[in-house]
Amino acid sequence: MIQTFAGKKISVLLGGDSSEREVSLKSGSYVTAALQKLGYDASSLDIGSDPVAAMGTARPEVAVIMLHGKFGEGGQIQGLCECMGIPYTGSGVAASSMSLDKILTKHIFKSSSIPTPEYMVFNLGTSRELELDFPVIIKPACEGSSIGCTVVREQSQLEDGLKEAWKYDSRALVEKFVKGREFTVGLIGDPPIVLPVIEIIPPDGLFDYRSKYTKGVTTYQCPADIDQEMFHSMQKIALAAHNQLGCKGFSRVDFMVDSEGVIFALEVNTIPGMTETSLLPMAAARAGYDYPSLCEQILASAEFRFSGNRL
Repeated sequence: MIQTFAGKKISVLLGGDSSEREVSLKSGSYVTAALQKLGYDASSLDIGSDPVAAMGTARPEVAVIMLHGKFGEGGQIQGLCECMGIPYTGSGVAASSMSLDKILTKHIFKSSSIPTPEYMVFNLGTSRELELDFPVIIKPACEGSSIGCTVVREQSQLEDGLKEAWKYDSRALVEKFVKGREFTVGLIGDPPIVLPVIEIIPPDGLFDYRSKYTKGVTTYQCPADIDQEMFHSMQKIALAAHNQLGCKGFSRVDFMVDSEGVIFALEVNTIPGMTETSLLPMAAARAGYDYPSLCEQILASAEFRFSGNRL
């Protein structure tokens, strides 16, 4: 047990009212059970639609953030914890906000020479010429779990794809669709430990919401069956992305590799899923961390905030 947290009231924040509520409930419930198994005074706290009231009533001494979507991964709950003086896990306000925003992440990738597919930004109602070749993938700027994403293969589908993304955000990221193999790399700890590369093999070639969260639908290979040069290159890029965005505690970086072996970083998840089908626990297990040990590593990311640090 980490002595800093011995006897402390730990709330695992979950649920909320985002489009990823159900995933958050699953992740948070697993984490709560694991911390309890390790002897911590941990309980789940569904923040619902009024996190200020929920936090004020529960009065946790430590917050383990397992919220997905805008409020959980966009810096708001992190800012609330700081205002209330509650140490919390994972990345801070700035890193969370930048990582959730796919468009800002892309700008940072480009300025940091991190390879990423070409892209354009379409604001709500924008009428402009697409300067990318088809196919493209359209994504809301600040959603996760593939919510609102559409693969567009011809001009006639573009408007509908934009409208679908605009349901969730006033800005849409239109990105060159990379046909190839899909991978992800997790990181845990401070300084970060880079976990083994996982290859994701969805049944129909697209890792969508159903493929991500329905057990048995998608095949995973950990460690990925790729040559060592590509394996280590992907880990190196993942570490660079984590560091450039200022992530703390844990993260997961998603990749595509095209038919010529070119690696493209897609995005950084500052609060990866922690369900029974989630990828961070899978990679951590391969690196020697069972599920409770991984949860304790995540909890440890709150430790430095007891001294008043803000990151």
